[in-house]
Amino acid sequence: MQNFLYNVLENSVSVAALELLNVNKLIPLDDGNKLSRYLKMGAIWTLADELVLMLRTGTSHVMEGHVYFLLDSVFLNSALYGAITETGVDNMVLDVTETLPIPADYAGAVASGILKVGVKTVAEIIQTNYQNTPLGYLTNPTQLLMPQSQQ
Repeated sequence: MQNFLYNVLENSVSVAALELLNVNKLIPLDDGNKLSRYLKMGAIWTLADELVLMLRTGTSHVMEGHVYFLLDSVFLNSALYGAITETGVDNMVLDVTETLPIPADYAGAVASGILKVGVKTVAEIIQTNYQNTPLGYLTNPTQLLMPQSQQ
């Protein structure tokens, strides 16, 4: 439970930091289109993961130029965020976080932290149990675009 809470806190802080920096305004996608919103949130969640990685290790996939990893991460985060949104899970989590004894301004960041931990858990399950199946390609779609020699 302690590890879960630490992961939620870490992810909440990284999302809140990106919100404070107005990173969403730097991503030129139209919020009026569902697919664009999902891609934008996938990119923000990927950048939040990169921020956490950089703070933990001093480096990140962005700094090292791992373009295919980043594309895969944005795709997976976008797809899972879309599923979360379409099923209404995001609103349920936000409703619960708004009842917590935290400032109302942080409820959205905490909800995002909880959802990101859930997304990471789902991604790990898919990568572990469904790696060589069509579902497994959800976590690594760029492998379908590259010849085996470049992977």
